[in-house]
Amino acid sequence: MANQAEHAQARIVVVDDDESNLSLMRHVLSLAGYLRIETVSDSSTVIARVLADPPALVLLDLHMPDPDGFTLLTELAAAVPHDDIVPILVLTSDVTVHTRERALRHGAHDFLTKPFHLPELLLRVQNLLRVRAIHIRVQAHDAGVTRELAAHASVERAHEDQRRVIADRVERVLDGHGLTMVFQPVVDLIDGTIAGAEALARFTAEGAPPPDVWFLEADEVGRRVDAEVYAVGRALDRLDELPDDAFLSVNACAETIRSGALAVSLADAPGYRLVVELTEHESIEDYPGLIAGIDVLRERGIRLAVDDTGSGFSGLKHILRLSPDIIKLDGALVTGVDGDPARRSLMAAMVHFANETGTMLVGEGIETDDELSVLRSLGLSHGQGYLLARPGPLPLAAIDVPRLRTPPPPASTPIGRWDRSPGDILHDGPVQELSAACLRLQLLEARVDDGPMHAELAVVIGSIRRSVAQLSEIGARLDGS
Repeated sequence: MANQAEHAQARIVVVDDDESNLSLMRHVLSLAGYLRIETVSDSSTVIARVLADPPALVLLDLHMPDPDGFTLLTELAAAVPHDDIVPILVLTSDVTVHTRERALRHGAHDFLTKPFHLPELLLRVQNLLRVRAIHIRVQAHDAGVTRELAAHASVERAHEDQRRVIADRVERVLDGHGLTMVFQPVVDLIDGTIAGAEALARFTAEGAPPPDVWFLEADEVGRRVDAEVYAVGRALDRLDELPDDAFLSVNACAETIRSGALAVSLADAPGYRLVVELTEHESIEDYPGLIAGIDVLRERGIRLAVDDTGSGFSGLKHILRLSPDIIKLDGALVTGVDGDPARRSLMAAMVHFANETGTMLVGEGIETDDELSVLRSLGLSHGQGYLLARPGPLPLAAIDVPRLRTPPPPASTPIGRWDRSPGDILHDGPVQELSAACLRLQLLEARVDDGPMHAELAVVIGSIRRSVAQLSEIGARLDGS
């Protein structure tokens, strides 16, 4: 019969006190392809055998010596777990309605009277085995779901425990424990004076995470804005210890600026001495809200700096939309600039852009004399880095870097004229101008439909044409040499 093969290994227990009936049932079921058939003539052993290893099906005679089939039905119903099913097919020669109803009421799943037709018996057996198989699959699935839910709940509990640890750690800092501020100078690369200082949070508690991780944790527990505003307040407490002509730069993410909480905390501060440094490492989706928050700060004379330019989401369109007063170039652009013509060209382009837009340009991560020398020769006005000064306590020490004791090369002197190959000279001269023009072109591209931009685009195109012509002349001279 169809589908019998899939149940061939199903364990079937036949209970009858008549050995001839047991033999007949074993023969019939074996011919139908069932391989695991057990016959039981002693009804007193049935309950123990069923509970020890629940079968897929029980074929049960009703009229047997004590315990009879009705007693077994009652005992099996009580003994089998409520979430399990052991199908029972009653086989009896008693055809009365009362017997049928009584058997079904006591827990029988199906009823067949003797003599029965073989095809009908096998169909009923097959149907009950299918019920048992479906139950096993559902039970296994439910067990799997239960395990998954338990595992998920365990992870959630662990996560909540971790959140509580983080929240407690953040709260302790906000209550005044474990936070100190250090200050890293922003240095004028022309004369070596201190133009300002960036306030940086440090955490002194044992086992405290790095500052960037701590602020991310504060964000995870919904306290990022409070944490940044608190750090800004601690930095403002030290403002009077900076030189009178030096600005104080404080860090804030976009959410802190949009929230208005930062503006409130800076309400009584001298705005002309403050810079808010936007530290954003995720895509900003609410530019209008951010710009509105920036405008409130600017109304008080506070300047905006964009940090990590050249990495992450601090790109050209970001700068174009925010029009910052200060652009801080990521250390990845500064590192190795002395040996990388591409970095020099990009740096020259940014210097050109900063000069035309009146923006202060700060190179971060300056660590070697050669990097400093190249940046100064490119006209970069300001810098930060371990070579100049490490973050430290106030008051700030004077900058003592031998390279800064000598003036940078004149702005008209193309970088690379000293001890440079013709290829380097070619790259460092008109190519820098070309790079600058291309950069301006990218910045203006987003506003190409803006009428007032047409004149600026014409200037850019003219600059590109002049640079190309200059490159052609130098190429011709190189070919003739």
